[in-house]
Amino acid sequence: MVINQSIPPPDKLEHNGIHLWLTDFNQSSDHIQVLQSILSPAEQKRVNSFNLKRAQEFIIGRGVLRQILGHYLNVSPANLEFDYLKRGKPFLVNHNHLGLQFNLTHSHDKLIYAIARERAIGVDVEKVRVIPNINQLATRFFSEPETEFLQSFPIHEQTIIFLIYWTCKEAFVKACGEGLAFPIRDVEVTMDGGTVQFMKIRDKISTAQQWALRALGCTSNWLTFLPSLQNKRNLSSLHFTHIGALVTEGQDYQLSQFSVADLFTKTCPPF
Repeated sequence: MVINQSIPPPDKLEHNGIHLWLTDFNQSSDHIQVLQSILSPAEQKRVNSFNLKRAQEFIIGRGVLRQILGHYLNVSPANLEFDYLKRGKPFLVNHNHLGLQFNLTHSHDKLIYAIARERAIGVDVEKVRVIPNINQLATRFFSEPETEFLQSFPIHEQTIIFLIYWTCKEAFVKACGEGLAFPIRDVEVTMDGGTVQFMKIRDKISTAQQWALRALGCTSNWLTFLPSLQNKRNLSSLHFTHIGALVTEGQDYQLSQFSVADLFTKTCPPF
């Protein structure tokens, strides 16, 4: 889908809106210091327990999240407080008059944040790369129909199909807050007819129908919807650096995307 160039960064988030924010780990040392200064004491303690690379990733990931949420809630990012679900998914415990829910994902240099109001949401992204033992992984984590569909593609195209399946499943378990405790083999995705959607969740079609799924492709700067896979030749035209997926409760929503770098100054393209 073509992305228009028109909508500025939001001052608010509508009830049916879902916003995706993009950034990366390539931040200046000055910016990293600013982000670290808004972390809580508990977060600072976590930073001190990491090696340098992991510490910088955590500072950027959590610091930018605080900036984005503070932007919507009109509060200082440093004043936000988080708690964690049983499986480790963070949530806001103060100032959240909008009922914001959020999720973030990263792969190599890319970070994506998904923000919604009063609905569960999950996002996942993976860098397009060579995946060793791809068929063994598929046999372990995918259903038989998924594995058969994957293997119907030439070897050089199987990576894209594998990553579509993988990120869709991962985005779902992140949305429901179960993480690794939820067997991703129980999340069945279909690409029949060219559209990526849930088929069954724990063998229940009715459960799958409660969730909306979008497969995404990422270039160096922006996300776009994946084209129809009904014509397998479409795969040869894909030049994405990353493959991702967005999962949310309910089917009625309006999706937009923004750049963290342009949060307060420039216009950003929505879907």
